[in-house]
Amino acid sequence: MVSLVIPFLFFDEFTDPTFVDLSFRKLARSGIYTTLYWFIVRSICIHLRIKYPSEEDIHKRLSLSLLSTVVVVSFLCPCIEAAECYSHIHGWDSWLLATIRSMLISFILISVCMGIYESIYYLTLWKKSKLETEQLKKNQLASQLQTLRNQVNPHFLFNSLNTLSAVIPDDPDLAVDFVENLSRVYRYILEVKDNDLIPLRDELVCIDSYLFLLHTRFGKKFITEVDLEGLSDNLMILPMSLQLLIENALKHNVVSKAKPLTISVTAAGDSSLLIENNFQPKLETAPSTNVGLENINSRLEILGLPPLEVSQTDSYFRVKLPLLKVQHHANIDH
Repeated sequence: MVSLVIPFLFFDEFTDPTFVDLSFRKLARSGIYTTLYWFIVRSICIHLRIKYPSEEDIHKRLSLSLLSTVVVVSFLCPCIEAAECYSHIHGWDSWLLATIRSMLISFILISVCMGIYESIYYLTLWKKSKLETEQLKKNQLASQLQTLRNQVNPHFLFNSLNTLSAVIPDDPDLAVDFVENLSRVYRYILEVKDNDLIPLRDELVCIDSYLFLLHTRFGKKFITEVDLEGLSDNLMILPMSLQLLIENALKHNVVSKAKPLTISVTAAGDSSLLIENNFQPKLETAPSTNVGLENINSRLEILGLPPLEVSQTDSYFRVKLPLLKVQHHANIDH
């Protein structure tokens, strides 16, 4: 296509009807020479890409491409014009002028052609690099998320075994119920351990069993109120997030007959839960294992959800946990 356009753009004889026969001879030669240039330029581009393939080598590729263009044009143009003089397309007296003009035209067109090649190649590299960066980021986030999820299991098992050891001596029958509820909770943990989000109703079933364990251990020292009227069925929640928030409240607050701990779980609008407890901090707290608020916030951030909203006064500690609305109720495994 370029070979058909060049003669009409740069050679005046094509507009002169008396040179029709000569024009077709030049048109044919234009096709041959353009094809020759194209193969040479293409070979140079491929060689430079193989030798200098990265984005960082773009300046080196461009410099060597321009240098190669100068060498190719400086060698081929005089030869081509000499061949045309020999074929009597134009006289030997105009060889130098024709050579200079041909070199300028060739250098401009080849440089444009190489620029297009390099732009396409650079864009391809950029897209590939962007995809690789996104994939690496996803892999890192997936690794972080798996690490955070794995923190829940040993922490929960440790606390549950301590609770069970306290219940068995006092009431063996109750201990049986305790073990059954414990097995339900732990089976639930195993089922959802690879899920980023699960239906809220599944989490609430687990929380019922988990609260049974806590009520068994603390009795009247521990009071819970759950009121989720008005929430739709198509809501998703972080697995074990409610359990972690309840554990967090137990860990940092006094739980006694004189000061019972009250935890309420209520709906906050149509897309979040409000978990609140009366604030009665312990004088000394156990060292943090980072499976409470920090764990939940990290998982929310990785999934692109808003963080927990935490507020505190002298009388209460309140956490607002975001939920995700979906169209389908099936478990989601991102």
